[in-house]
Amino acid sequence: MKFQASLIAATCSLPLIPTVLPAKADIINAQPRLIAAQNHIIPTTYMTRQNENEIAVQIQEGEFNFRGTLRRTQGSMYIAEDWQVRVMYDTQTHHVVVINKKTGTEYYNYVFSMNQSNNHGANASTRIAILKANNPNTQINLRTRPTINSSTNGYGVPGDRVQNLECRQDNDRPGSDLNWCRVRFLQSGAIGWIRSDFINFPSDGF
Repeated sequence: MKFQASLIAATCSLPLIPTVLPAKADIINAQPRLIAAQNHIIPTTYMTRQNENEIAVQIQEGEFNFRGTLRRTQGSMYIAEDWQVRVMYDTQTHHVVVINKKTGTEYYNYVFSMNQSNNHGANASTRIAILKANNPNTQINLRTRPTINSSTNGYGVPGDRVQNLECRQDNDRPGSDLNWCRVRFLQSGAIGWIRSDFINFPSDGF
């Protein structure tokens, strides 16, 4: 009877072994997420509102370089992705989160506002953009100041290539998410301000 009791005790204790190992494995797998979240790196970020539902974005830090168009999914949340990462931006909290699509690991998690001057130092002077409009015959006014109330010193047409020098928030309408961008026309050299909804930036994929 003592021998049988020992066997029963040994048999009952066996299932306890596999229940401990997965718990340890979960802790090990979670560790890279914690490390990534604690980096607090703010990469060079450039965002320009294209329209109510789209924001052109470029994020660069070291060898990491993402270009795309953030599209509104619901409420204040905008999402863009490529084959490797997903970029999420909340226009209310101004949080940017970049994650690895396959592993779910956070690459970046930081606060960025489109109203920040020069977009964290992004080198806007090297960015070439193309003017756009729904009607190909539209004359796009080149303003002397970043407002529709300023005078014009010429105009461009859809397809014109311009060098983007800087961008500022549109203050013509309260709560506007658009920007005014100071541009230089590559062909004529004319310089002035054009609102961002008439500009197609490199991150839009032209």
